[in-house]
Amino acid sequence: GVYLSSNDHIVAGSTIHDCSEAAVYIEGGTPEIEQVIAHNNSDGMYITGEAAVDVRDSTFRNNDDEGIYVYNSTLTLERSQVYQNGDDGIESYIATGTKYLTLDNVTLAHNHGDGLYHRRGTSANLTTIIRDTSVTHNGAYGVRDGSSVNYPLYWTCDQSNVWGNASAYT
Repeated sequence: GVYLSSNDHIVAGSTIHDCSEAAVYIEGGTPEIEQVIAHNNSDGMYITGEAAVDVRDSTFRNNDDEGIYVYNSTLTLERSQVYQNGDDGIESYIATGTKYLTLDNVTLAHNHGDGLYHRRGTSANLTTIIRDTSVTHNGAYGVRDGSSVNYPLYWTCDQSNVWGNASAYT
């Protein structure tokens, strides 16, 4: 796969497949991912290290685990598809600090787990914006807050979102 460490590189116009780890592994920095297809990997994309990642016009499908895994980082995902992954479409865990997850014109569909599974630690602030996004036909929840009820996440869902899953939101 592709490994990016603390940089602002652009990965564009690539198909990445059959990797035993993530197709795109990002550790820190502010990289941009455009027109990437990641399929048949362990994870489609793994983001960590306080990264702030912009992804556009990309597809993450048929990966063994998550389509996209986000740890303690910020992700903006636009005009992209995350589908038919072995676990969650997108899983994010924010341990500390203030982070954002923005989905704009995204399809999260037919993932075996949740469409979007979110958790955060007690000292973390996470804001999620979901706009013009379809979250449908996932094996578990469409969008799930796995955080303690004492530490809820903050959501903004607007403009033509579509829901249709085993369970829509918890």
